[in-house]
Amino acid sequence: MRGVRVLPVACLLALATPLWAEGPVIDHSAVACMVADHFPKLEARFGDPDAIGRARVQFRGEAGPWYFVAMKREGAVFTGTLPKPKSSLKKISYYIEATDRQFRENRTQEFAADVVPQAALCVDKKMMAGVASAAPASLVVGGPSGAAVVPAGFSSSGVVAAPAATAAGAAGGAGGGGGIGTAAVVGIVAGGAAIAGVAVAAGGGDDATTTTTVAAAIGPSTTTTSTTLAPTSPATTLVACPACYAGTWQGVYTLLSVANPPLCGQKPADVGQPRPLAGILFLPDGTIHLPSAECQGCDGRVDASGAFTIPLTGDPPGSGLTCPSGQINGRCTSTSSCAGAGSQGGDQISLTMTRVSP
Repeated sequence: MRGVRVLPVACLLALATPLWAEGPVIDHSAVACMVADHFPKLEARFGDPDAIGRARVQFRGEAGPWYFVAMKREGAVFTGTLPKPKSSLKKISYYIEATDRQFRENRTQEFAADVVPQAALCVDKKMMAGVASAAPASLVVGGPSGAAVVPAGFSSSGVVAAPAATAAGAAGGAGGGGGIGTAAVVGIVAGGAAIAGVAVAAGGGDDATTTTTVAAAIGPSTTTTSTTLAPTSPATTLVACPACYAGTWQGVYTLLSVANPPLCGQKPADVGQPRPLAGILFLPDGTIHLPSAECQGCDGRVDASGAFTIPLTGDPPGSGLTCPSGQINGRCTSTSSCAGAGSQGGDQISLTMTRVSP
């Protein structure tokens, strides 16, 4: 009778590793603003939408735990509707997470959106969150065990608590910005013999507990494998921001309007004429360096949420010139695209920036 070799647990883990090589590819344009007293609607696309088993928007207000809503597929787009933020709420943090049918996970970075009374008050109208065309009959919201059904700062309109089993998936990773847990059982079957597998997690955590049975069976016998895994934080290969923006960028500066009288040398004929800016550098510490030939001393900063500020230096005192200092504010919607607007001396300006190399 031929013997059966039982592989060590470490070997089984090595065999299992390809299952977790990559999670779903998430394409989401971050939003900068959400309108108070309306249902914000967030969208995402995935590299292989048919492979998505679950997608969620994790969110919270300025205080309290993370909550989530499920994203629903509408053609090639997945959408998630949040509860109405109250006008007293100033900012909403959120990110999108997804799990495919092979239990591989991924998530976006965390974003922060301002809550504004009306869409016209958003700095960049192109970065407004969508609004649900009709109030949902019931908006299922999940949260950690013991938390209030309605997140702090949000209206209870239409909100229904998620079933306890569903909400439990969000509670496991709340300490690390929300998340979901995953386990996979890997089996090897050869020559009528079965070798039980091991649990493989897509993340890690100090509170994770794994129980694994590894056994061998010979001949027609069967093997029973028992695997349990505590919820873990989601896996991510993202570079921590603001270092995630580091690289060489190019920009387009456009004059939207000119002050009357003009103070900074711009002319009405310059309005609407895009002006390219090459050699913009985003440094790992968040510094945005504009070429001195374009704007002397105009180094700005981008923070971990993608919000950026670039000061515009004015004419030096005593020079006899009239242009005062100004500023451009905006947000990066991804690690390769940023847009903002500002003013200087009454001139209104827009700026878009695109990453060209790491």
